[in-house]
Amino acid sequence: MKIALAYGDRPVSSMAELPRYYSIDEFASPSRSTIPHLLWWRKPAERLAEMLADFGENLPDSARMVFEHQVKPIRGRGKASHTDLLISWEKGAIGIEAKWTEREYETVAKWLGPKPSENRRRVLAGWCELLSQCSNRSIKSEDVDQMPYQLVHRAASVCAQEVLARYVVYEVFFELSNEMHNYYLAQLQALRRLTLPGKLRIALLKVKLKKTDAFESLARGGPEDRLALIVEELHGDENRGQDLLLFDRPKLTIIE
Repeated sequence: MKIALAYGDRPVSSMAELPRYYSIDEFASPSRSTIPHLLWWRKPAERLAEMLADFGENLPDSARMVFEHQVKPIRGRGKASHTDLLISWEKGAIGIEAKWTEREYETVAKWLGPKPSENRRRVLAGWCELLSQCSNRSIKSEDVDQMPYQLVHRAASVCAQEVLARYVVYEVFFELSNEMHNYYLAQLQALRRLTLPGKLRIALLKVKLKKTDAFESLARGGPEDRLALIVEELHGDENRGQDLLLFDRPKLTIIE
């Protein structure tokens, strides 16, 4: 399978080149989910093959992986939604959100505030309009007010893709335990209740990781040092194990 890589709208020649396109702020902390996310996708074709097999889907001849894929609001004025990774091929698209040490996210109600501006109402209405493309009804603002605003616009970005099969996947990294499991699961279940499985498939991908001794060097250095170490790791022989982080076999739970 041929994989074309990109960061936003810019083509990227290899996974080793990819980290340099990110803002250095992404490496301000060694606990940012960007780090395991990049290392996890070190072998992109292999990872995609695993995921599609778990979904029971056929492997395409080629696919495009866009890191930090952007979709602008279709109503009002606001920042574009940045999907951590959007994988697309002729018949499908998968929007992947990486989670590791993140805290709970701001709900739609909190994002709107007690006296919502007309612009924010319009932006939200636009996201709901896109979500409705994956539902059997028109989704309204009040339907999503207790959902994380981030999930609403990220899921809407996937629904905006003009393909036959759409997927939203939470890629959750954890160490000894995953205290946030139920929180993420509840988010995806709320999204499931609003949408149709035939139009949007939803899943939680759990990946247990282990920090190696080499990972401690990320904690000691600054952002530039972390970036250099990650680039070096991605440049390494693809047949060797991960040096900074070790990953167990993932578990994909499909939300029915």
